[in-house]
Amino acid sequence: MKLLIINAQSLGSTIRDVRIQKGLTQAELGLKVQMHQKDISIFENNAGNIKLSRLLSICAMLGLKIIIEDDAGTKAGEDMW
Repeated sequence: MKLLIINAQSLGSTIRDVRIQKGLTQAELGLKVQMHQKDISIFENNAGNIKLSRLLSICAMLGLKIIIEDDAGTKAGEDMW
């Protein structure tokens, strides 16, 4: 499954969707990545302010990986966030 993440909102909602598919509550995911449930909730609803290390921990726990690829259709310096 490949998902296109184009902004912070789509990142948070994708993480929420995958967490639910895996049968985890926010509290259970939080325990696995050493975060409070409320922080998982904040991230899922506004992913714009999360440390990269936490994002990578969440992705690893959910079996996700991040791939960065060149988007030929985006002008250099164009802010998608």
